[in-house]
Amino acid sequence: MSKSKQPTKVGYGSPPVATRFQKGQSGNPRGRSKASVALARLVEKSAQERIFVQENGTRKRISKSEAAVKQLFNLAMSGDQRAIKLMADLMNRHSAPPVAATPKFTLTEVDREVLTGMVARARQQQNGDHDDAQ
Repeated sequence: MSKSKQPTKVGYGSPPVATRFQKGQSGNPRGRSKASVALARLVEKSAQERIFVQENGTRKRISKSEAAVKQLFNLAMSGDQRAIKLMADLMNRHSAPPVAATPKFTLTEVDREVLTGMVARARQQQNGDHDDAQ
């Protein structure tokens, strides 16, 4: 008995012969589509691009963000009210927080007792409790 082409069973795990991958051909010839770039990344990339500017007669290469800040400050210096407000907002938002002052000396226990007594007397005088019998 010779083997003749028998119809193959079609179902789960065995698709029709005509729709199966051909030998030597990838399952996804065009490949995975590229993901869209986030807007924040586009803005960051654009701000970091470097451009040439003419400053004091010399050509310098600086980032676009640096050029924008310089231009904003120049507009503010020329008296543009909107630029002044923007510049002040930027400076407030991005300036370093104030550093807490460190004491240059330490109080001894005697100093603390004296200060505590002075504060107590000041509070008594504020409250109207005058004790002249001290």
